[in-house]
Amino acid sequence: MTRTPGRMGKLAPQFPVALKEMPAYAAQPLPQPPSAVDWAKNVSAWPMDGNDRYGDCTMAAAAHLIQSWNAQTGESLPVPVDQQVVAQYLKLTGGKDTGLVESQVLKRWMSSGLWDNKIVGYAPVNVHNLDSLKQAIAFFGGVYVGIQVPDNAQDQFRAGKPWTLDPGWQQQSIEGGHAVPLLGYDDQYLYAITWGAVQPMAPRACRCSPEPTAEQAPSRRAPRTSSGGQARDLAHLTLVNAADTEAQAGGIGGEQPLG
Repeated sequence: MTRTPGRMGKLAPQFPVALKEMPAYAAQPLPQPPSAVDWAKNVSAWPMDGNDRYGDCTMAAAAHLIQSWNAQTGESLPVPVDQQVVAQYLKLTGGKDTGLVESQVLKRWMSSGLWDNKIVGYAPVNVHNLDSLKQAIAFFGGVYVGIQVPDNAQDQFRAGKPWTLDPGWQQQSIEGGHAVPLLGYDDQYLYAITWGAVQPMAPRACRCSPEPTAEQAPSRRAPRTSSGGQARDLAHLTLVNAADTEAQAGGIGGEQPLG
């Protein structure tokens, strides 16, 4: 399969300072995450959702999470098609291909919804704690992440290689900001959905910079697994149903360069 990088469209992060970190919202400490999780395996195909033509990655990432939640839970939440993703993106940008701020997308998703789907809330998660990252993926069904994409990451994507920190990555030019959902991990990689493919990403490549963002979840019950820096280095996660302490979904996000 030919792998072609799409467009960038994640604008600089804005930090919802009033939110507390995820542990403050948990009734009790989360269990240790299982050794591996794959929430993408039941999805047969990942569409581009217009991200080959527009910088609508913030919207495509949200649509991919809905697609994954359906596959995980057996629900039939409306999944937007390409034209609907692009239309919602242009509605939020005022008709211009300018990109969007992730936390503003999440705020809109929670307040008025996207494609007849609403999330209930979001809260920060420390992106430099790999166990917290894995817990968010494993127990909340997915992660909405912002990254900075250097030039060599596009070459790695075309070649079907994982995103890793190659020697000299600090000198790589940044092509732009990009939003992706993380839907799995194992002992080697985190797994992102981007540009119509599942893209492995080395954890160190995800944690090399202190620039974070925000996160989400659907207003439905999340699946359960079988296994049971600096002050601003935070990402965000959401609760699905405030009345049901076990109905939690969403993720975390951090904005960091990949190499």
